[in-house]
Amino acid sequence: LTEGLESREVEKLHTAIADAEALDLEENSLAEAKKIEADLKLKEDAYRRLDVATESRQAAELRSALETAAMAGLEEDEMKKARTVLDQVEAKEMAQKVLLEALQSGDLEALKSAIEQGEFLGLDSAQMSEARKALEKEQQKS
Repeated sequence: LTEGLESREVEKLHTAIADAEALDLEENSLAEAKKIEADLKLKEDAYRRLDVATESRQAAELRSALETAAMAGLEEDEMKKARTVLDQVEAKEMAQKVLLEALQSGDLEALKSAIEQGEFLGLDSAQMSEARKALEKEQQKS
């Protein structure tokens, strides 16, 4: 059981617990091992969710995975990549919102600024194309 606990690997710990139960080891040791096993499973699930959310690049999924990871006790550095991706996704979402508002307002300066920000953040080319056309149209009016 000690070897399974020291390994901090779910499968080894699970096997060690099963062996200890078969040998009728004292309940306190088994209870501690089972708690550690449950904690390790939570952390593994949190890592898996972070990986999936990071690949999806969906803000809601990233937020949920980060919350799960924090509740599972992951360290901040273990969540850093997902936080960085979330920051990037949120920045793009904000840039899209600003671009849409600038398009709707027809404000030349707001449109120029929104286009610059969108280009910097790598917004979708269709959105950027529409914004550039609107900017040309507004410049021709002036």
